[in-house]
Amino acid sequence: MIFYFSGTGNTYFAARKLAEALNDTAVNILKFKDMEEVVCEDDVIGFVYPVYGSDCPMIYKRFLRKLKCRKDVYAFAVATLNKVDYGSMNSIDEALCENGAGLSYSAWLYMPGNCMVSPDKVTKERLATAEERLSAIAGKVRNQVINYTSKGKGIPEDFLKLELGPESALTQFEILDSCDGCGVCAAICPTDNIRIENGKAVHGKDCTICFACFHWCPKQATKLKTGFKELDERSQYTHPEMTAAKLIRDKQGE
Repeated sequence: MIFYFSGTGNTYFAARKLAEALNDTAVNILKFKDMEEVVCEDDVIGFVYPVYGSDCPMIYKRFLRKLKCRKDVYAFAVATLNKVDYGSMNSIDEALCENGAGLSYSAWLYMPGNCMVSPDKVTKERLATAEERLSAIAGKVRNQVINYTSKGKGIPEDFLKLELGPESALTQFEILDSCDGCGVCAAICPTDNIRIENGKAVHGKDCTICFACFHWCPKQATKLKTGFKELDERSQYTHPEMTAAKLIRDKQGE
């Protein structure tokens, strides 16, 4: 089983390609968001996720917190990212150690950024080479290569600490007058943090910083309001093989 989460489609693409190569099944973690415990007895488990703020997205860490797996599992993690990852693999390992297991293999797939902007040349290169990179990763996993030394420590008390919480600059948005209340942002939001009131989008306090609302808005009516010029003036990005309708269906388990 491969567990994934995706905001712009990068990780959806990666998880699905890995599942095809490994003859495995990729499952969106949103399928389990209302469950108190997720039990997986597979002897191989994959974790595919984007890196936000040098760690797993908060919504993914919530999923990890309730995952139960076997002690002898071969676990691999593939992080899609734009720049740096300081802590996500540790988070995966901690969740596995809580089950008496540990992370076996880790890999990174550099993709166009959904937060910080990737130059056009970099974006094209990353998209062009992603499938080849994923094929190489799948080969390592198929042979159960081990390249990660587990820390042997379970989930710490501050595992779910909201370092990029509801008051973070990265969770601030402005809804422009061009918003027509179409509801795409509300439907695509992984935490159901957006509602439509009086024909306009209204954000709540449970943002996981995926920026799906910004990137998928057909009217470009959701504006980042972080205070950082490079972010607030950036353009939309979505994976070229993804559509809003596909991501919404995936969220709904269809």
